[in-house]
Amino acid sequence: MYFESVVIFSTVVYLFETYLDYRQHKLYKLNKIPSPLKGAITPEDYQTTLRYSAEKSVFGFFSSAYLQILSLAWLYWGVYPYLWKASAGLFYFSLSLFGADLTSYNISDYEGCLLILLILSVLVILLIPWN
Repeated sequence: MYFESVVIFSTVVYLFETYLDYRQHKLYKLNKIPSPLKGAITPEDYQTTLRYSAEKSVFGFFSSAYLQILSLAWLYWGVYPYLWKASAGLFYFSLSLFGADLTSYNISDYEGCLLILLILSVLVILLIPWN
C-alpha cells in the first residue's frame, strides 16, 4: 500500500507541475510586450527572450519526464534498498580493510553517509545528458 501511495503521489505532483509548466509555456507564444516593459526593452530583445524561454520550457518538459521515469524505475526495481545494502557492504569492507573495531562505531550514521554518497554518484552519471 505504501509503495502504491508513493508512486501515485509522485505522479500526481509531476502531472500538476507539468500542467503549470504548460500554462506558462503557452504565454511564451504571446508577441505583445507587456505595458510595464514598454520602453525598458526593445521588441527584438523581447522576442529573443521569448524564444529562449520557449526552448528552455520544452527542454524542461523532456528533462522532468526523464526524471519522473527515472525515479519511478528506481522505486519499481528497488534501487534504494540495493544501494543501502551496497553502502553497508562497502562500510564493513572498509572497516575490515583497515582492521577497525566494529563495536566502537555508530554504524547506521556511516552507512547513511555512504548511501547518500552512492545515490549522488549514480545520479551524477545518469543526469549528465541533462546538464
